[in-house]
Amino acid sequence: MSARRKNATGGRQAREQARAKIVEHIRSETDALADKHMPYLSDATLDASEHPSAAGIMIEALEKKFQVVTDYRVARRHLAHRVVAFNKAQKTNLAVPPALTRSSPAKIRRTETWCNRRRRLNAAHEALMLALNAPIQRKLSSDERLGLVLYFAVTYGGLGDHRAVAALRHELEGFPKVQIHRGMKIAYIWVCYESKGACNAIVEDKLVVYRPWLVTTPCRLPLLGFLKSHSALDPAVSEFSDYDLIQRGFAAASGVPLPIKSFRKFCGVGSAIYERQDGVDMPEILVQIGNGQIDCLSSPPGQWEALFVEYARNEVRRG
Repeated sequence: MSARRKNATGGRQAREQARAKIVEHIRSETDALADKHMPYLSDATLDASEHPSAAGIMIEALEKKFQVVTDYRVARRHLAHRVVAFNKAQKTNLAVPPALTRSSPAKIRRTETWCNRRRRLNAAHEALMLALNAPIQRKLSSDERLGLVLYFAVTYGGLGDHRAVAALRHELEGFPKVQIHRGMKIAYIWVCYESKGACNAIVEDKLVVYRPWLVTTPCRLPLLGFLKSHSALDPAVSEFSDYDLIQRGFAAASGVPLPIKSFRKFCGVGSAIYERQDGVDMPEILVQIGNGQIDCLSSPPGQWEALFVEYARNEVRRG
């Protein structure tokens, strides 16, 4: 039995070494094609003004060169890193051809276990609503108010991805820039987090998801309460974890404990609160995107702003 295990380990190492050689060969072939179609990546003295068309030609060349999907994925990722390295070295902003990501079918969300969590969360949420509507309000610390904002962001703000919630917490503790779009009558805060899946921006040479968190009406009062209790001149960073903050804020405001023990499980079931509100008809695919079950190539930050401006113009024309 021990000999078989030894051979299995040796076989795995041999496969890993063989794959490493293949990856190195793919990168070398990609570099050769880049030298042909995008020579400015290797020689900064050359003109890069034709980058958009050159990148398109380069991608077509890679599609012809690498017929195996895994090899093509490696080539596209290497090309993206080449452009990122060029932008960093030359302080330019060339568009980065997005690296390909593997997509897998989403797991079924509404399992029996999920439904049990939903029932427990609904009961606890009702206790929170009664406490918040009581004549005498409980006094909350800044940490507890922050946790309550994060709770409402998940349950009423559509922020069901634990990475996005952690990113929002980071923004809030730094005293966030709340942006107001009067044309659309919305307020929003930008959140940014790293992802191994689909990304739409590059921050500090890292592929990230950059998206606006829309501050829905139920989230505005908790957010305002936290901002008033949080010092803008000397913003403090809480020692508690993201979910500790949520649990402490919920318990302090409601008088009952949050019945979900795991941060990720809470994020996954939090959509049950806003889904049951009057007038809400949320397609399942949007809920799964919000929960991070499905990767979504969202628009880059600049295009989000352009969409907001275009929407406002259309509203003016209609008026």
